[in-house]
Amino acid sequence: MPKIRRSSSAIHIHQSQKRCLRSIDVKPFPALVVALNLVAAFAVLTSGSILFMAGTFRPLPEIAVALLAFGGCLGAFEGAVHWGFTIDRPDVILPRANPLTDRRRAWLGGGALLWFWLALCVGLLCSFKAGFLLEALGFALQFAIERIAGRWGRLPPGYQHIKLAFTVLVEIGLVLGALSPLGKV
Repeated sequence: MPKIRRSSSAIHIHQSQKRCLRSIDVKPFPALVVALNLVAAFAVLTSGSILFMAGTFRPLPEIAVALLAFGGCLGAFEGAVHWGFTIDRPDVILPRANPLTDRRRAWLGGGALLWFWLALCVGLLCSFKAGFLLEALGFALQFAIERIAGRWGRLPPGYQHIKLAFTVLVEIGLVLGALSPLGKV
């Protein structure tokens, strides 16, 4: 059986690739959550587009309620789970919890939950348009807060680009839902 020889340059490349792969700090669960959120953003965009285009011929309150509820759930999920899993990346594991970080997480996650609950209630009880616009404002505020956290170095690299795509898709879907000729149901 012939013996396979590797050149020294091939061995060097192989070792450097292994070293690079070991140095990458990837958390698979938050990355998976962010990827699934992009799918959810496409669902919001599609629902808003259907509501806007088909709603010109016939009012579609069922799709409006579904879009409003889905946007509220998605926003609350983004606020609560996101802040717990991806914002705080400790470089060193401390023996006790950091009360300032825990308080920030509670306020930001709880604040998002209350904001999107309010938007859902306003949308269902008063006007769909107001609910859609409140949800759109909530997603814009979340993105602004995350940009601040990104400047402080509290976000994983590349996260802002994914979050920008998510926010733009959701904003377009919610604004299309608000512009649809539904009125008050």
